[in-house]
Amino acid sequence: MKEIQQKVFTILTNNGQGSGFLYKKGGYVITNAHVVEGEVHAIIRNSMDQESPGTVIGISDRYDIVLIQVSSYQDTEPLDIETIESPIGLEVSAFGSPQGFENSASIGYITGNKRDMELENFIYKYIY
Repeated sequence: MKEIQQKVFTILTNNGQGSGFLYKKGGYVITNAHVVEGEVHAIIRNSMDQESPGTVIGISDRYDIVLIQVSSYQDTEPLDIETIESPIGLEVSAFGSPQGFENSASIGYITGNKRDMELENFIYKYIY
């Protein structure tokens, strides 16, 4: 759990905050597009309250996803990503900063998959 928390970040912008994770080697962090909408720069805060600058390098205007490059993490190994569909009933953990409560984790179960939803001008495909 500690290893995961070190690769999950709070994303801070002038418009608010959200959470993201280290997606790919090279310091690439993924978060939601609505977190950084209209911003070019963000502050990335780790679980030890250390802050690093990040630059938005890719943002979708259709899906709620953005890619931020953070030089401070360019040599850090990213989180392992599942590439196969997780089964219904699997126990999972969610890490993030809901409502500003940084380094939060919750446990639950996958109860559905392949769900699509549109919310606030963003499309979400194949969500659990």
